[in-house]
Amino acid sequence: MNKIKDILINDLSGLCRLWRRLSLEQVKKSGITFEQRWILLHLNKHNSVTVGKLADILGTTQSSVTLITKKMENKNLLERVRGIPDDRTVTLRITEDGKNLLNDWEEKRREMFSKYLSVMDEVDLNKLHELLSKILDEYEKISKEECKNDKDR
Repeated sequence: MNKIKDILINDLSGLCRLWRRLSLEQVKKSGITFEQRWILLHLNKHNSVTVGKLADILGTTQSSVTLITKKMENKNLLERVRGIPDDRTVTLRITEDGKNLLNDWEEKRREMFSKYLSVMDEVDLNKLHELLSKILDEYEKISKEECKNDKDR
């Protein structure tokens, strides 16, 4: 059993490397950094976030986030909104151009991976989905437990 687990771990690692390589290629072609891509994904998921919160999430300073996001604002990928009544608070929101860029990435990613999945029939695809879902469900379960344990400390 351990041998097959080792083989599967290597296979999953290879799949992760492929995913990352394809993602990096997309990012390079779009003319933004991987970090900027992550910011767009985060803004798209959460609608808006303050510069301070984003700095905390990225583990960096607010001034670093400001530099990064100003470049993104110049490309019309996000917008800054000053807080009311305290205009020192800056909230970032993704723009339509930012959403369109994410949609383009998603479409290209689907096209690329569809090529790799084309060697499988529907039964295999369903089985792969079932197995990957089990792994992801276990990941979610463990993550929730770890978060709970971290809060209890």
